[in-house]
Formats: sequence, C-alpha cells, structure tokens
Amino acid sequence: MIISIEKRIEAIERENRILRRSLLIFVIAFSAIFLQGLLPEKSARGKTIEAEKFVLKSNSGKTRGVWEAKDSSTIFSMFDENGIQRLSFGVSNTDESITLNDANGNPRIKVSFAEGDSAIILLDGNKKIRTGIYLNAQGPCFDFKDANGRRRIGMLITDDGPGFSLLHSNGKCGLGFVIAKDIPSMVFTDPWGKILWAAPSVQMPEN
Repeated sequence: MIISIEKRIEAIERENRILRRSLLIFVIAFSAIFLQGLLPEKSARGKTIEAEKFVLKSNSGKTRGVWEAKDSSTIFSMFDENGIQRLSFGVSNTDESITLNDANGNPRIKVSFAEGDSAIILLDGNKKIRTGIYLNAQGPCFDFKDANGRRRIGMLITDDGPGFSLLHSNGKCGLGFVIAKDIPSMVFTDPWGKILWAAPSVQMPEN
C-alpha cells in the first residue's frame, strides 16, 4: 500500500513538472508575441521612399497613373485602358488645376484656382469653351458661349448689384439689364452698338 501511494505521488509530481514546463513555455511564447505587437515593425515603418516620379501599371503593363514632381509643380495623371489621359491634377507655385478629359483626350471640364481667382470651365468636343463660372475680386461671373467660342450670355454680380446681358454674334451687347445700387436699368442695342431703347431713357448724342 505504501509503495503504491509513493508511486502515485511520484506520478503526480512528474505531471506537475510537465505542466509547469508547458505553462512556462506558453507564457514565454505569448509574451514574445505580445511584445512583438507593441514594437514598431522595422520593415513597414520608419522608412521614407523618395522619388521624382511614380508610375502605376496595370496587370497587362499599361500605364494607368503617373505622379511626377518637378521643381515648380507636381502633377498627377490617370489614364484609361487605351492610354488616353482622362484626369490630371496639378499644383504649382501660382495655381492649382483639375482637368477631366473625354475618351478622345479632349478637355471637357477644368477647375482652376490662381492668385485669388477661381474658375470652372466646361468645353465641348472641339475644345471650345461653352460655359464658364468665374470668381475674382469684382465678384462672380457666368459666361455662356456659342460653338465658335463667342460669348452670347453673361451674368455678373458686383458690389453695386447684378447684371445680365445678351450679346450679338459680333460680341456687342444686344440686351443689357442691370440693377446698380438698387436702381434697375435696361437697354437694347443693335449689332453696331446703337441704342434702340433704354429705360430709364438715355439721351442720344446729336450727330
């Protein structure tokens, strides 16, 4: 009986030693993993990549994006699967601009900011400006142009008030409507600038 009890005690002590060793190994392994998570990853952090140009390629090897830095500007461009530039974003010392192109590479929308002046320009497929929204020191201005790029409708808001004009094909004002300092006025003119009608009435100069 005594021998049997001693064997059982030895077996229990042996199992305890194995359990303690296993627990020690587990604690060391867990601590190593935990501390590794707290430490910075040398391979992914603390590194700086320097380059003058980055080129983004597709799986087929086609250029889909270019990020290029020059002395006076930084330009980011994106291309479609046919290699046509569809978007460009540029920043320089004097202005910033965004251009969106159609499938033929023609600019269709331009957004720019230069020295306090902002502009949003819409172009047709022939690269003609058809609509422009501008903001400068005088105030906001809206322009609508024909297929030849000639201004036909204009709207302007200044500190004195708003103005609206319809223009002839030669660029001369045909109809003008202005509210200046809360006083409205309207004028009709022919393509040569001769006043046809005005309100309030305008004294015509004698020939």
